[in-house]
Amino acid sequence: MNSSLVTCVDLTLVGEGRPGDADCVRSAVGTLPGWFRLTAAPTKPYAAWVLAGDGLWPGVVARALESGADVVVLDSPEAITVEDIRAFSDAPAPIILAGPRSHAPQFTAFAQAVSASRASLEWAELLVTATDSAPSSAKLVTDLWDAITLLRVSGLPVTRLARTTFGAFGVVADGVCGATAIHISCVRTPLSKTEAHLKAFGPDGSIRAFAADPRTAAPGAVVSVSAESAITLPTHYQTPRRLALREVHDVVTQGLVSPHALPAFAPDAALLDQVRAEAAASRRP
Repeated sequence: MNSSLVTCVDLTLVGEGRPGDADCVRSAVGTLPGWFRLTAAPTKPYAAWVLAGDGLWPGVVARALESGADVVVLDSPEAITVEDIRAFSDAPAPIILAGPRSHAPQFTAFAQAVSASRASLEWAELLVTATDSAPSSAKLVTDLWDAITLLRVSGLPVTRLARTTFGAFGVVADGVCGATAIHISCVRTPLSKTEAHLKAFGPDGSIRAFAADPRTAAPGAVVSVSAESAITLPTHYQTPRRLALREVHDVVTQGLVSPHALPAFAPDAALLDQVRAEAAASRRP
């Protein structure tokens, strides 16, 4: 798109992210010349990008809304609760969730392929791995949140979790999406690569997607297989954050209703709240 024809939107970075998060957002902004103006003193219309690397992000989001932001982006690698979402149920502007893989192009393409065969899919499995020399239960809860939200944006929202088991290096969960059985595995070890693999199977064929580290603009792969053919679907050489920025721009300038608005993930937050409650109950003497 010709940048001279694009409306420039002010963008302010607020909050405390993980090391490198702010630089990743700035780099993504730099790949969209003329789309955004990074500034600490924005004028309307503008977007506030909240780096939510700690537990203080609700206050940061609230202040961004109070200051008149036209859209707030919650760049959150952390799990979100139902209470978090309810706290912003009356927000005067949309809040968009930008999780590690919520905007990954491979899973957007997977969702498009699934839409044509969802009713016939019987089984889906998701494997999410991360390079980590010091895994913890908190990190594994976050990984499960990432997995559940990834399934939602992939067109396979989990409607029920029947079993969840945590170990020292991973978590496994079994659930359903309607009539489709779903198995989730999240693993953290020093030798694991940071990537995600999603596969869905039915009597008429299968669909699989692969995505590497979401901080890189790797293309990944999406393949749809039927009795007649195997089709490799195109994905973009774009990071999830860059695609989130494009969505934010359309929300501000064109009135787009974001499919990644925070309330859309309330069912996922409820599932994770259930997992937390069950884990806490199991630890009681």
